[in-house]
Amino acid sequence: AGFTTAAWKWHEEAAKAGALTYADKVSIHYGCPLKEPEETYDELEGILDHFQALATKYGKGPLPVWNTEGSTADTTWLRGMEHPDLPPPDQRPEMTWRKGAIRVVQGEAIQQALGIEKHFLYIHNPPKPGSRMYANTSMLDPNLAPRPKLMSRTAMAAQLDPYIFHELIRRDDDGRFWAFVYEARSGNGSVALLWCGDDGELTISPFWGESEARLVNLMGNTLPLPKALSITGVPQYVHSSFSATVLAQNIREAAIQVRVTPVAISQIPKDDKPNIPKLPDFPAPSESPSN
Repeated sequence: AGFTTAAWKWHEEAAKAGALTYADKVSIHYGCPLKEPEETYDELEGILDHFQALATKYGKGPLPVWNTEGSTADTTWLRGMEHPDLPPPDQRPEMTWRKGAIRVVQGEAIQQALGIEKHFLYIHNPPKPGSRMYANTSMLDPNLAPRPKLMSRTAMAAQLDPYIFHELIRRDDDGRFWAFVYEARSGNGSVALLWCGDDGELTISPFWGESEARLVNLMGNTLPLPKALSITGVPQYVHSSFSATVLAQNIREAAIQVRVTPVAISQIPKDDKPNIPKLPDFPAPSESPSN
């Protein structure tokens, strides 16, 4: 069952007709957008709740969910790019490659926390010279250089592949603090993936205690682990020899000091299944409901 149309009502009609009775999985298409992670979380949770409710009501019960197509749209990180089809540099949108590298990691972690089992992320061919050179969804630039979002996603895999997701901890009143805790597949050790709201800065007490611990930044570089760790909107990893259960409890109890208040975000309502007019039996798939 694929989430390829905006017609939520059509999904229900198809489920009533037995579509989910014969489904093994639900396939959705969702990239890692540049929006705030709280908005991404609520939007994805609403989509999953929608399909699982249909699978429970009309099918055999909740189904595994795979995200079989997704990409992040941002800009090149190459400065001075020129082409006749591009507007002058002072008329181009601001460069978003840094935010793209951050949002890819945040979006992947959120999908794991919500139980999405697999995500097939577009690499894409490098964009050809022309109007799409500057902003696009490719993981490569026209000169075949890896974009920062590919580097951050590769670093994420290097940090987390030996682990499985254990628990999400959110402390929204403490600078929009997020912690994703992972348990080593071997049973020895854990990792916490941490960030706070955009433009904020927090310090957190040493929740890793006396364990063997190390700090790794967004791009996979190991850094000295200070006594009081600074948390910003840029994700980072803390490896610990503690179990995931102990590490998660320590994070919940850790003291957090908000040094710089993050940008405020409004409360984002979950999708309330908008009332879409009745469609013909075979509606054309739509990848961008907002359009």
